[in-house]
Amino acid sequence: TALDTSLTKVLEFLTEAKNLKQTGNELFQTGDLRRTTCLNCAACYIKLNKSEEALGYVEPILQENPNHSKALFRRGQALLMLNMFEFAKADLEKVQQQVPNDESVKTDLQKLKKKYNVMLQLALTDYAKVKKTLS
Repeated sequence: TALDTSLTKVLEFLTEAKNLKQTGNELFQTGDLRRTTCLNCAACYIKLNKSEEALGYVEPILQENPNHSKALFRRGQALLMLNMFEFAKADLEKVQQQVPNDESVKTDLQKLKKKYNVMLQLALTDYAKVKKTLS
């Protein structure tokens, strides 16, 4: 129902906010304010559906450390929004290997699978229409 969907979105948002706060606190304690700021900006742009901008904030972090799990996660989210499924999957699976119990990663991998299947079905439907038209 619509209420269930709304509640799910609220819970996802609250979970993400809690995760961001925890990450911010951890990075702040280590004195890495630049990374903290970049990762938080990327998260904000993702929430605003501005994936290209989010990518701009995570790429410098990944150039310094290609295995940075939070930056990989943010890039995976942004790439998923851009329907770049293979790249998003690679990033999200890499994060899942690093942090196997992270529910946000599991959720995004499920979103990726669903979105990919929808896009595949649309492509197959379009192909069938074109094939029928050409026959």
